[in-house]
Amino acid sequence: MPIDYYKRQWLAREVPATATCPPLPSGYHWLEWREDRLDLHAEVLANAFAEETDARLFPSLSNRTGCRMLVRAIRDLTGFSAKASWLIAGPAGPIASVLSSVDFNVGMIQNLGVVPDMRDRGFGSALLARALAGFAAVGAGRVELEVTVSNSAAMSLYRRFGFRAYKSSYRPLEVPDRSMVGLGI
Repeated sequence: MPIDYYKRQWLAREVPATATCPPLPSGYHWLEWREDRLDLHAEVLANAFAEETDARLFPSLSNRTGCRMLVRAIRDLTGFSAKASWLIAGPAGPIASVLSSVDFNVGMIQNLGVVPDMRDRGFGSALLARALAGFAAVGAGRVELEVTVSNSAAMSLYRRFGFRAYKSSYRPLEVPDRSMVGLGI
């Protein structure tokens, strides 16, 4: 089976001494991390990533069960940071999530996702700003994340916030042979 390779980049920036969060649009509000909201984070991530390349690269992102396991694994990290992990909710419920950890004073954005029909409205920027404020509150000096380069919207967001690449890797993905589709093979 042929294999495609997807470039992933590690990005980083210093945590600002003071980080401000833009106001959310009317009808939307912040939900701080709480254990009873774990499934809400999982639902948002499953909806945000289901049709994205990252769900093919990381199958746990392709469904709620996988996302629930992922959110639990992040929550169980020794350095899980509740101060930098948030949901944004609106009239129809949660629409955006960020989950973070801190290790040796380095913040790590583990996942940031906005459901597709709510993108391009500033929610990703708001989440990122809120996470940076959380990292500042716990004394992290630097923040890092990993992103699939073909996700141009995410790359643009992180660059606007001053993130710079410091390492690249390539993730293989088997590509089905489309000539066999429908043949029962």
